[in-house]
Amino acid sequence: MKQIITLLLMSVLLLAGCTTPTPQDKPSVEESLETLNNAKTITVNEQPFSLSKEYVIEVDGKKVATVEGELIKMFGDKFTMKDTDGNIIIQEQEIKRFGRLSRSAVIQDKKGKTLGFIGEKTATKFTSIGYYFHFFDKNQKQIGVSDQINFSVMKKNNFMDNKGNVDYKVSKNFALTNSYDLEVKDTSNIPLYDAILMVCIEDAIASKDDE
Repeated sequence: MKQIITLLLMSVLLLAGCTTPTPQDKPSVEESLETLNNAKTITVNEQPFSLSKEYVIEVDGKKVATVEGELIKMFGDKFTMKDTDGNIIIQEQEIKRFGRLSRSAVIQDKKGKTLGFIGEKTATKFTSIGYYFHFFDKNQKQIGVSDQINFSVMKKNNFMDNKGNVDYKVSKNFALTNSYDLEVKDTSNIPLYDAILMVCIEDAIASKDDE
């Protein structure tokens, strides 16, 4: 009788071991970030029914990060990119503008160290009003620029280095909510995380313009 009970217990434990996921079954934060950094195409999906602007960052349909946007008129807009465990990767905070920019923002790491800047410049023509976005390093030296964007019809955009070479291509997907594919060409000039934040920022500004 004892032998039968022992065999039954062993069978239950074996079955439990086969069906219960182990910690290794869940991708680690390091693995998610490695996937993001090695990706050729990154999808940015706006989340519906959120009080603030929220985006899920995916690679091949797998969630690898999130971006939360706070649109506060008094203190300026702020966007924060986090890993799958909620740890800050990088953040953007609107600051006092510099140069000929219409608006400026600082890019910082999780400890508040300045990594670079993003600036918006209004471009007015006889037929339309649009925007350019400029990317800067931590010393406010320009490292790249976007195409001119007319937000009301924004469907695609390029982020380019100072020589005009395309580093990233942004295209809007056909979906119920705003969704964009970021095609990665070259990360040696404009940092990847800056480009991801820029997609979210552009979408948020477009939404405000539509309102």
